[in-house]
Amino acid sequence: VMGGRTIRHSQLVARYMQDVAGVDAIHVSVGTTSSAIAMVAPSNFPEGHLLDDAMKIKEAVTVPVIAVGRMHEPHFIEMALEMGWADAISVGRQSIADPFFPNKIATGRTDEICRCISCQQGCIGRLNDPNYLAIYCLMNPFVARDHIWKVEEAEVKKKIVVIGGGPAGLQFAWMAAQRGHKVVVFEKEDRLGGQVNLAMFPPSRDTFGSSIIYWETMCKKYGVDIRLNTEATLATIRAEEPDSVIVATGALPVCPPFKGLNAHEVANAWDVLSGSTPVGYKAIVIGGGLVGCETADYLAHQGHKVTIVEMMPTLAGDMVQWENAELLKRLTEQCTFRTGAKVVEILADGVLIEVDGKYEHLTGYDSVIVACGAAPYNPFEGMLDEFKEVYYLGDVKKARKVIDATEEAAELALKI
Repeated sequence: VMGGRTIRHSQLVARYMQDVAGVDAIHVSVGTTSSAIAMVAPSNFPEGHLLDDAMKIKEAVTVPVIAVGRMHEPHFIEMALEMGWADAISVGRQSIADPFFPNKIATGRTDEICRCISCQQGCIGRLNDPNYLAIYCLMNPFVARDHIWKVEEAEVKKKIVVIGGGPAGLQFAWMAAQRGHKVVVFEKEDRLGGQVNLAMFPPSRDTFGSSIIYWETMCKKYGVDIRLNTEATLATIRAEEPDSVIVATGALPVCPPFKGLNAHEVANAWDVLSGSTPVGYKAIVIGGGLVGCETADYLAHQGHKVTIVEMMPTLAGDMVQWENAELLKRLTEQCTFRTGAKVVEILADGVLIEVDGKYEHLTGYDSVIVACGAAPYNPFEGMLDEFKEVYYLGDVKKARKVIDATEEAAELALKI
C-alpha cells in the first residue's frame, strides 16, 4: 500500500522496539484501515501468507517473534515452528471456528479440528452487516450464542431420519447424535456435502472442502448412520420408524423463461462447476451474483474467454465486501462484463440484451451459461403428514448462504 513501511524499515522498527523500548516479544502482522483485507485474508491468500514477514523480522531481533496470517493447518504450524520460521504462532479466526484448537493439537485429535475456511460469511461479513454487527461463524454456530446454547443429553432419545447430506443435514445430524439421538442420513449422491461440493471448484475456494471433512468426521464420531447412493422414499423412511423426519434436500438452479431458451442449448452454472457440462473457449454467463461470478472466475482461470451479463448495476452484490473486492479484481483483469443489462433472448451463439432501452446483440460465443439463482427443492411437499415430527432445514425453506443452513440446523439439534 502506498505509504506503508518496507520490510527493511520494519526490521529497523523491530530492532528499536527490542533495544530501546525493551519489548519481550514481537507479533508480526500487517494492515491498516486502507489495507485491512490482509488482516482478515480471504481464501485466495495462501496459508501462512505473512510468514515471510515474520522470518525477516526474526533475522533482525533476538526476542521471540510471533507469526500470524491464515494459520489453520496444524501440520503447517508445527513445521513453521520446527523450521524456526517463527517462535510462536497466533491464530485469530481459527480460534473463532474452534476455541479448542490448541488442545486438540496437543492431544492428537487433529482430525476433529473445526477449521476456519476463510469464507468471511460470519466474522467480517456479519460484523459489517447492519442486521447483526457482531461476529458469528459458518463452521461454529455457537459463536455469539454460547452463553445461550448448551449441549445437553436429550431427555427423550429419538430415532431421526435426515433427508439430505448437505451442510444443514450434516450439521444437524452430528449434533443431534451427540445428544444421544439415533440418526440416519439418506444421501442420494455418492458423496456428502451438497452444494458445498460445487463451492470448492472456483479458484481459491477449495477451503470449503475441509468443512465437509469436519462434518463427516463428527458424524462418524457420534455414530450417525450415513447411507450414500440412497434416495429417500416414503417406503425407506417408513422402514426406519422415525420419531422425527428432517428434510434438508437443498435447492436446485433456476432458469428464467428467456425467449429462445428451448431453441438453443444452454448450460447451468452448477453443471459447469461440477464438470458434467463441457464449455467452449468463449463463454457468456447470464447472472453476475455469487455463483455467476465464481463460475466466470473458474472458467477464466482455466483459460476461457468469459463475458458476464448482469441486470443489477454491480457484480457479486451478495458476497462479503472484502471477498467481493478480491473477486472483482480478478474478474476485471480476466473477463469482460455488462452490468445494468437485461437478457431479452437466447441466441444460437450468444444473447440479445437490453441496456437503457436499447437492444444489443452479444454474439460469437461457444457456450451460454445461466447462473440466475436457486429455488428450494422439496420432493416430499405434502407427503410427510403421517409422521409425528417433520422439520425443514436450509435451502429447502429458502435458498440462502451456508451459514444460514448451519445455524438453523444447530439450533434445531439442540431443541429436538
